[in-house]
Amino acid sequence: MKKNISILIVIMFASVLTLFGQTKQTQVTVSGLACPVCSYGLEKKLKQIEGIENLYIELKTGLVTFTMKEGKTVTEEVIKKKVIDAGYTLKEIKYVDLPKK
Repeated sequence: MKKNISILIVIMFASVLTLFGQTKQTQVTVSGLACPVCSYGLEKKLKQIEGIENLYIELKTGLVTFTMKEGKTVTEEVIKKKVIDAGYTLKEIKYVDLPKK
């Protein structure tokens, strides 16, 4: 019984450390990007979101990735509005856990 409790404590501790050692990357897939100028227009709109950083747009796939500064958040509604305001169609929003550096 003590061995099982010890294993459970180790697993819980490891889970907590993993949580604190990760950051979320937002991955947004859009359609309608055709050229670097299009990409720049979308970038300008997304950079209006307070706290956005590490923004990267892959023109060929329409994949937009970014992280948020610690303590900052953004809702899916805000992301969707910025994408639409830039003239593109939002296909999907995903969140990926990345290890902190």
